[in-house]
Amino acid sequence: MRRSELVYDWLARACALPLILAPVSNPDLFWHLNAARRMLAEGRIPRDEAFSYTRLGTPWVDFEWLFQLVVLGAETAAGPAGLWALKAALWAAAAALVEAAGRASGGAARGRLLLIFWCAASLGRAELKPELFSVVFFLAFWVLLELQEREGSAVPPAGAAAAGSSLLFALWANLHGGWALGLALLGIYAALGPRAARPARIAALAAGAAATFLNPYGWRVWAVMMEHARFASVMAARILEWGPLSPLNPFHVPQILLLAAAAASSVVAMRAGRLPRRPLAALAVVLGAAGASHSRLMAFAAPAAGLLLVEGLEGSRWTLRTGALGAAVFVGAYGWGWAARFKTQDLSLYPVSAGDFIAREREVFRRRRVYNEWGWGGYIARRFGDDIRVFMDGRYLFHPLLAESAAAERTPEDWAVFLDRWSVDWVLIRDLPSADRYFAPRDWALIHRDGTARVYVRRAAFPAPWLSRLVAL
Repeated sequence: MRRSELVYDWLARACALPLILAPVSNPDLFWHLNAARRMLAEGRIPRDEAFSYTRLGTPWVDFEWLFQLVVLGAETAAGPAGLWALKAALWAAAAALVEAAGRASGGAARGRLLLIFWCAASLGRAELKPELFSVVFFLAFWVLLELQEREGSAVPPAGAAAAGSSLLFALWANLHGGWALGLALLGIYAALGPRAARPARIAALAAGAAATFLNPYGWRVWAVMMEHARFASVMAARILEWGPLSPLNPFHVPQILLLAAAAASSVVAMRAGRLPRRPLAALAVVLGAAGASHSRLMAFAAPAAGLLLVEGLEGSRWTLRTGALGAAVFVGAYGWGWAARFKTQDLSLYPVSAGDFIAREREVFRRRRVYNEWGWGGYIARRFGDDIRVFMDGRYLFHPLLAESAAAERTPEDWAVFLDRWSVDWVLIRDLPSADRYFAPRDWALIHRDGTARVYVRRAAFPAPWLSRLVAL
């Protein structure tokens, strides 16, 4: 290989460094760690809810139990650095697979281009989440299918394909619900790929689907996927990553541009008499539509859209290089700060100062009912244990409460009824100026604010001398 090719390869790979170096800051990670500690303490897989007072004892399908044990193992081994190292390894593996997909399509140059586009589209997702395992598994499966598209002899016999698929999906179904996208991937390539590969892929699809039942909850993991779909509109309105792509979000801009460019490149290719490959085009359309509606799915859509783009503009090298340069500049502008200020964990999104305040007054807050932000439940539960049972956290169990709280925010009157209905004694919410209008001073007192969080308490629920001391402060 020429030295210049190596230089270009590593310049492209440098775009993945911000994804690898980004700190761990996922709010849901705390409830995952809570669940793992509970598993070790009880010696069994969780089957009911134990951290809240609103859903205490409710049946719970912990379909990410294996991920939780993995992250607890990483944290136990090296603390926050262990969590970061796990995240870094998974993102590095994903980047290597994306480059491999591009190289399989048409050599090193395509691998570099696809990697750069993918890095720009993935920058806003540079986190340690259960879906990161799904991304790696999805990419590995996709690279294998893409290689088979070009090497018919590489397609294994149906029996071997079924065996390999069953092992993969049995593991996948215990890590994260992204196995559903893996089945969709396999179905698309089975239906639209080479006829010679169809028997093996159909066998792999059937075996993979059956293997998803090999988990502690059996068919119930499918029911949980349906539960997520049922509350999709609520989550889209209240949780950023479940919402649609928005040009107002800087991390969504490269994703929007990538989808638009992939569609345009396909039109250009068809006008030139080059039809896009059917499996790839179908995958990009299906996942692109899903990702545009729910931005978290762009983690799966971006690789397919990127490959469709580089294949569609095969004869327009300068166009592709210009686009890749723009993508690399975006990565540098928004991502290299993580490298300059490198740290393994970022707690700026959590109510750390409010937690310190609550810890100092722990005896007063103990066992009193709290209403907390959706994303903060795991942090509070892990920090205070049974002393403070939370209102909700990031699990699907609390989707109905998320919908109820959203409806209650329409007016201060609705909010008061909502808090009364759940007998809430105190509230931990984001530090927003608009919050005061929801808490009548005759009933509620603001006793802490720090720029991240506010703590309001119901006057009738707390000792008057204690409250007078804090309000005076």
